[in-house]
Amino acid sequence: TDYLLFSMVWGFFCGLNAIGGHELLHKKEMINKVAGTWTYTKFFYSHFLDEHIKGHHKTVATLEDPATARKNESVWAFIPVHSLALIGTAGRESVSIKKELGDDVATTLIIFNNKMTHYFLLHATICSAIYWFLGWESLKYQFLYAFWGVFYLELINYIEHYGLLRKKDKEGIYESINKMHHGTACRRQLFSESRDTATTMLTHSDLIKFSAVSMKLHIYHLNISTA
Repeated sequence: TDYLLFSMVWGFFCGLNAIGGHELLHKKEMINKVAGTWTYTKFFYSHFLDEHIKGHHKTVATLEDPATARKNESVWAFIPVHSLALIGTAGRESVSIKKELGDDVATTLIIFNNKMTHYFLLHATICSAIYWFLGWESLKYQFLYAFWGVFYLELINYIEHYGLLRKKDKEGIYESINKMHHGTACRRQLFSESRDTATTMLTHSDLIKFSAVSMKLHIYHLNISTA
């Protein structure tokens, strides 16, 4: 029991870590993007930047967005589906590589140039280093840390985007994204009623406030172009 509770608390800090990383990813400076990606690398989610910017920001509140939970979809169904769907980044990378190098490009080049391959090697290197220097017990903690980190991150995604759906016109074009499509309104109500919550994920030019102990932090989320 102590082991489980410890891993859950440690994993919760991993989720908080992801919030800071999320903010850094939206900065324009490369150093911030690298630092933001590292926060996700620690729990094997290095691909979050590519999927979040190139995928989620364009398809939020649509059926094409795996980060938008469907109405009546349980959190237990959403988390594994979205986690696996993020691997779809590899497919998008393959398309980009073919556009750049040609449709007849060798499969080995597609694999070698795919960011998902680089991320996998990075994660494998981290695991190998932990095992080599600290042993299996430490590597086991790393896996638990990653598990709870993914759980808390996806739980935030589930709450923030649950049931959101943009309307389509007669030509099949989605309406523009507005404040009703990124969970701002429901989040403000949720956190105004629950002061025990320390923090929340920041999204889409939203200004929110949260309290931790007696300190209030005001963080401004920067919009960036998804073009």
